[in-house]
Amino acid sequence: MKSKYIVIERDGKEGVIVFSPFLLHRDIASNHKIKSAGFCELKENGTWLVSGSSNSLACCPRPQDVEILKQHLLSKQPLQFVNQSTG
Repeated sequence: MKSKYIVIERDGKEGVIVFSPFLLHRDIASNHKIKSAGFCELKENGTWLVSGSSNSLACCPRPQDVEILKQHLLSKQPLQFVNQSTG
């Protein structure tokens, strides 16, 4: 089943929040600085697939979101921040 996600920026680092597809991206984003948003799915082989877009935030997934989601999966923290160059 696909979940929704947003990538947020805080203190120069990016982190991901993965949540239920029944919630709106906008409601989860609150006052965070949003870098990207969309849908994600963890495939049986352990790879992430990102797709779609967020209508409520007018954001789309980025190629680097897959790596951020991968780091999130490997982390024991519910919100994982990784260094990403901003551009």
